[in-house]
Amino acid sequence: MRVLAAALTIGLSLICLIGTARAQVAGRLIDAVDANERGNHIDISIIFGCGLQYISHTPASEGDTLRLRFAPLPDCGSLVGTLSSPPLDGITAIRSIEAEQLVLNQVDVTVHFAAAERYVLAPTADSHGVRIRLLRPESSGTRVMIFEHGAPPAGYAVPPVDRLTTQMYEAWRECCANRTLRDLLAESA
Repeated sequence: MRVLAAALTIGLSLICLIGTARAQVAGRLIDAVDANERGNHIDISIIFGCGLQYISHTPASEGDTLRLRFAPLPDCGSLVGTLSSPPLDGITAIRSIEAEQLVLNQVDVTVHFAAAERYVLAPTADSHGVRIRLLRPESSGTRVMIFEHGAPPAGYAVPPVDRLTTQMYEAWRECCANRTLRDLLAESA
């Protein structure tokens, strides 16, 4: 009986250790940062060592600091010791990048730009990165293209959030202009 209990204890311990080891992030949370400069914009790619589900970012489309909030996916495991800053060799548009675990289920990635920037961004389809496009004054486009290996390209047209918010507000005002709360509730039932 004692032998069976000991074997069961050892077996459960090994299963827990194997599961924990598989869920650890190898290396840094931010694996790499890359930048490609074009005539009227700079494309920045931030690649993560595990899946991070995009939650939000602030400010919406302009500033010298960009704070991105993510929720770690199960393949991240423990983030202890992985939040060190990535190398930024030759990327002059970024002063620094910091990663911080807020609570067990949220991570902030803060990008400090070298100067105030206008930008659009989109998370990658596989949740292992984010693309940021820094727009130059002569830039007229706000389109971010994301190319995933082994999958068709995913195009994200991301308008500046303040313009989108204004359009949504105006559409909502127009929709509800001559309706009461009772009318709206009756329509939704």
